[in-house]
Amino acid sequence: MAGIKSKGTHRFPWWEGLIYLLVLLVASELLIALQSLIGTALGTGSDNSAQWVQFAPALGVVAVIVYRRFTGRDSTDLLDSVRANGVVWRRVITGIIAAAVGVLGWLLIMRALGVTDRIFTPVDEGGALPTILIWTLLGSFGEEFGWRAYLQPKLQNRLGFWLGTASAGLFWGAWHIQIFTQAPLFVLGFLTTTVALSFIMAFLIRGQKIGSLWIAGSVHASFDLLGYLRGPGAGTGPAEQWLQALVVVAVAVVVGLLTRTIISDNDHTQSRAGRVIE
Repeated sequence: MAGIKSKGTHRFPWWEGLIYLLVLLVASELLIALQSLIGTALGTGSDNSAQWVQFAPALGVVAVIVYRRFTGRDSTDLLDSVRANGVVWRRVITGIIAAAVGVLGWLLIMRALGVTDRIFTPVDEGGALPTILIWTLLGSFGEEFGWRAYLQPKLQNRLGFWLGTASAGLFWGAWHIQIFTQAPLFVLGFLTTTVALSFIMAFLIRGQKIGSLWIAGSVHASFDLLGYLRGPGAGTGPAEQWLQALVVVAVAVVVGLLTRTIISDNDHTQSRAGRVIE
């Protein structure tokens, strides 16, 4: 079935993937140690809004670029991930809206069920909102340079769209190793959320040869930033995590349907119009 192989893509070399994962894991440990040693602008704890470890996936990609240089392979795919056009920016806006619907829908449902005392609450580091904004943006894009600009398309090329996207979501979720100190049901709910978010990003990226970093980074940053508004209460257990997972899964289904119909039709119309003008 060699004829099914997508045009313009390279079969995922496992050695390259192993280099990425190895550097990712080593860099994660070193950055966690750095966090405890010198901290960030928001302190030294592992539970504040600024985390050095978010840049580990980007360092994994840097290692891949170096490896490719030594083996005579180009990094056009990674360069394409940072390019953009009008279609990419429309997908970015759609992704931000999807993330907002997911988080705000979850917060509203938790308040309606009495899980939280208020829908919104200021973040603990409320006086450092500009710093939180900058760190979240940089950290989210740092992660997505590794997860969605590099690993996810490679896994999709190797395993197919559905299994490749799900695998990337599981890798991403499992990388948050601290979740494994929680109850098994909480872990499963968290992993379901990361897989659903991966599909939201994948649906928006699908059919685009450029701009994957902008699309994925915007979804990730929006989800994290809005999550900081979460109201106080007891909503930290498996039930609340599964509620979030189900809401995000529902949003992923809607985004998947939209990208197959309305968004795709509009994008194709714009592309044809651009060719006529040219």
